[in-house]
Amino acid sequence: MIEKPDGGSAQYRFTILGPPGLICGDTWLDLGGPQQQAVLMLLLANGGGFVRIGELIDGLWGDQAPATGEAVIRTYVSRIRRLLAEHGLCGAISSQAGGYMLDPSPFTLDAEEFDDLVEAARQERADGHLAAAAEHLERALGLWRGTALAGVPGEAAERERSRLERLRLVAAQESLWLRLELGEHTEVAAEVPLLIEQNRLEEPLYEIQLLALCRGGRRAEALEVYRMVYDLLGKELGVGPGPRLRAVHEKILLADGDLDDELALVPPAERPARRSADAGESPQEEAADAAESPEEPDPDPAEPAGAWLERHLDRGFIGRRGERAAFRDLLEGAGGAGPRLLFVRGPAGAGKSTLLRKLADDATTAGRRVRHLRAPGLADARERLERFAAELSGAAGPVLLIDAVEELEHLEPWLREEYLWRLPGGTIIVLAGRNGPSAAWLTDPAWSGTITVRRIEDLTAAESTALLEARGVDPALVPSIVDFAAGNPFALSLAAEVARSMAATGRPSRRDAVRYVVDTVLARLAGDAPTPAHRWALHVCAHARHTTEDLLGAVVPEGRAAELFDWLRAHPGVEATTYGLEVNGVLREALDDHLRWRDPAGYERMRHRIRRHVMDEVLIWRDDHLEEELWGDRRPGLFLRRDVPASR
Repeated sequence: MIEKPDGGSAQYRFTILGPPGLICGDTWLDLGGPQQQAVLMLLLANGGGFVRIGELIDGLWGDQAPATGEAVIRTYVSRIRRLLAEHGLCGAISSQAGGYMLDPSPFTLDAEEFDDLVEAARQERADGHLAAAAEHLERALGLWRGTALAGVPGEAAERERSRLERLRLVAAQESLWLRLELGEHTEVAAEVPLLIEQNRLEEPLYEIQLLALCRGGRRAEALEVYRMVYDLLGKELGVGPGPRLRAVHEKILLADGDLDDELALVPPAERPARRSADAGESPQEEAADAAESPEEPDPDPAEPAGAWLERHLDRGFIGRRGERAAFRDLLEGAGGAGPRLLFVRGPAGAGKSTLLRKLADDATTAGRRVRHLRAPGLADARERLERFAAELSGAAGPVLLIDAVEELEHLEPWLREEYLWRLPGGTIIVLAGRNGPSAAWLTDPAWSGTITVRRIEDLTAAESTALLEARGVDPALVPSIVDFAAGNPFALSLAAEVARSMAATGRPSRRDAVRYVVDTVLARLAGDAPTPAHRWALHVCAHARHTTEDLLGAVVPEGRAAELFDWLRAHPGVEATTYGLEVNGVLREALDDHLRWRDPAGYERMRHRIRRHVMDEVLIWRDDHLEEELWGDRRPGLFLRRDVPASR
């Protein structure tokens, strides 16, 4: 039970938007040295959650933890407790087996006040109260006293510092946009260069600067700034300015005085979201889109069919260009006597089902009759396919789409040898599944030259960002979600919905949200393991750069290396490479995070065994190649991931 000073008038306020501090009434308390501050901040960041000593050690030292790390952590916690007790906060930090918990209830936090003010500003702006919104943002930014968590060491502090600084930049941009709307062009033009100096590749800042300069009558300076930005982005990133910045530039070139239009004045947080290929739409959303959009006219007989189709294929959909281009080639190709197949393959969560829904839309738009089998695992799949055949009878070039085709393995001979040949001439069949066509498809002479296989790749960073924008995710969370999801649409969509839920329900525990996303991704992508040894093999494969039978034999104590290797090789989330097996993308991140949380001691044992095996292999290879100058730059890289400490 926390004991507060008599009368309860004292205020306890943590400050992290600058050098960390604790204010007790009117007194600033000395929180001790940087490492002690880091321990306190880690406890505070978990918002009343239990923090294991291992997590405190990792957050403070990472892979460079001293042998005495646990004893040092306990010393720091003891000092913090004594400091808090001296100011009436006895029991603020409670102990549990192997860790500690800080009760957040007596404290306020300047970062939370910052979040509340920014949210209030956005609401005021949405209600049309621009001056009030600008005042809220000014107060929010006024809470900052320097770099967040200044002077606090450790990887955990660095991650939190990066997050907070990004939120600060977003708020600063929104403040500048508001002030432009309020007519403070001269003031904004004077202030934005300092932000640009600290964030040289942040394009929205240049948009603000161009608009402020032009509205202040400094058109020539605005054009010079754009030329500088063009050169900078080309040199640093190999790209040109984005479409919004180009649009502002074009208006300035044309001496267009109407720079107060929607394009110029929509802040980044409120810009219309782009729709991603894998974001997906509910039937209600699709109906709303149809009601709001004018009906597309029928194709002009004089217009080439390919040009009309191209316009339809590209409308309202981002990504998956290769797969859709392959499908378009089938739609535009001359119909033959037999069917033509497009196999779309990809791991769980890759967006195959969403892509097939879009291909169905494309085919319908092109005037084709379409049937779509979405759940082939149902007992009546064969009966439904027979009904489809009857409904497609007599149609010209119809389209049949079958999702999760691996669930029809028992029907494959019937499909390949009988059913598909009964469909009308020129039928296009799209089969989607985790694996490509079997050898029976590829070696059957009847299907020779009629099969196209497309593997769905991960979304690019730009497409991932577009998906999250379409879901209305807080821009401050977008980079971390994109980094975690590694282009997997399922992980992106799940994290987006959880992030929106966090915002809508009053900031529930960030740790709980992350845990839910990781566990759900793992359940969807990893599947069931027959035994604990198989599950450990999957964790090893996710942690090591390349997994071989030798490595499994050295790391998984139960042995059976050959059996485990064969099981991994058949796993849909594992790829076979030149040097062994790999787990990549979001599944690797989820496996690593889950094991680190569930069994930190086991995680460390696995890491040490992998490192020991890897270094033995490297030393053996080195001894056999002493005359090769490049051994240190090449061969070790075949064994180690960059995030394994031994590689450093």
